[in-house]
Amino acid sequence: MTILPSPAAHPYRPPCRTRMSLAVLMSFALCGAPSAALLLLGPLPAFAQNDDSTATPDKRPANEPYRLVRTLQAIQDRTAHGSREALTLQSPLLSQIEQQLLVAPADIWQEPRNARAAVTFSLSGGSPAILRKLVRMDPPPAIAPELLKGVLAYVEGDEEDARKYLENVDPRKLPPGIDGRIALVQSALYARSEPERAMKNLDLSRLMLPGTLVDEGALRRQVFLAGQLGLNQKFKSLAKHYLQRYPNSVYAGDFHQRFSAALIRLDMTGTPEEELWLTDMLAALDVPSQVNINLILAKQAIAQGKTRMAILSAKRVLEIAPAGTTALERAKLYYAASTVTNEADFVESKKTLLTLNRKLLPPDDISLLESALYIATRIRELPGASALATTQVPTVPATASTPVAPSKTTSGFESTPALGATVSRIQQLLGDSDKILDEDLGT
Repeated sequence: MTILPSPAAHPYRPPCRTRMSLAVLMSFALCGAPSAALLLLGPLPAFAQNDDSTATPDKRPANEPYRLVRTLQAIQDRTAHGSREALTLQSPLLSQIEQQLLVAPADIWQEPRNARAAVTFSLSGGSPAILRKLVRMDPPPAIAPELLKGVLAYVEGDEEDARKYLENVDPRKLPPGIDGRIALVQSALYARSEPERAMKNLDLSRLMLPGTLVDEGALRRQVFLAGQLGLNQKFKSLAKHYLQRYPNSVYAGDFHQRFSAALIRLDMTGTPEEELWLTDMLAALDVPSQVNINLILAKQAIAQGKTRMAILSAKRVLEIAPAGTTALERAKLYYAASTVTNEADFVESKKTLLTLNRKLLPPDDISLLESALYIATRIRELPGASALATTQVPTVPATASTPVAPSKTTSGFESTPALGATVSRIQQLLGDSDKILDEDLGT
């Protein structure tokens, strides 16, 4: 048996490490040695379950479909736990496996686990071409016709036919591996028409394939379905579960975006209890994840006019982001843009806006900065704001200190009715920086 040398055993590292890993992986996978191939990716996480994992070896070819698809599943499961290399390997592996499946002899599909592997392959990002081939085979493959036709309809985008064929399929009566995938498909088919049924299918999917990419995807979908159904407590519980189980998933970025949007839509940081819940949940994550979620929250909150949420989220980033980073500069921008319409914080907020390091800000944040500065100028020109107009804004270096927390989050200008109404209008428009610039500046 050949033992792969440890990378630390030799100081030389190949310049194309990912490409070399892929070549070795493919040679192992397609020659029927999926376990050896996974040495390049490290051990699988606990509780991962794959189709026919307990099957006893036989004398059939080493590159049987079920063996190839098992390797694909193992690699995809690694992406749920943060392996970027596994994500890179996935597309070429799908292509290679498809070629193998399409040239496989007809009799190989009379083995049930191989027929199920073809279905699993198409549900794992593979082409439906193999399913089209199996549907036309005579004799038919060793799999229920409704399952084969239903999955083919689903991957081809024909939801009506997919529901017709899969309507009465009970995932609990299917073999391990394919059961959770069919439950996930059914949840997608009924998410709009029967969301409660979809939630039950997602529960089943996670129960059947814990620790896998299927579990990660089902949990991610379930969080947002719970939010759409107004199940706030379940939304909170599932979101916390996802962030604890899959904080490093390659799909976590998508989750952060949608999670932040759902929080704002549901207005779930409006009370001290909800604020504490969110703070505690995010505190369990690593610093980059906390920074990322809070920046997304702050920016989306500004766009939706949720000033309090924007201030709280930006403040969290100000407390943990490293100095001199884009994250810190963005947090300063969001904090100042959210507080510039407060009388008590106007001077400090405008000073922050004027001294931000623009080189560290992305283009869309530059637009927000210009809008916030324009708003600050408009406020100083408003009737009744003469006291503010005489205040000199000092010039400070680009690395200005963190803004001081405001004493209150509502505008202090309401004592003058006309002025207060105008400020309220400005706060409403702050979330749409392009519109302000286009309409008021004539650009």
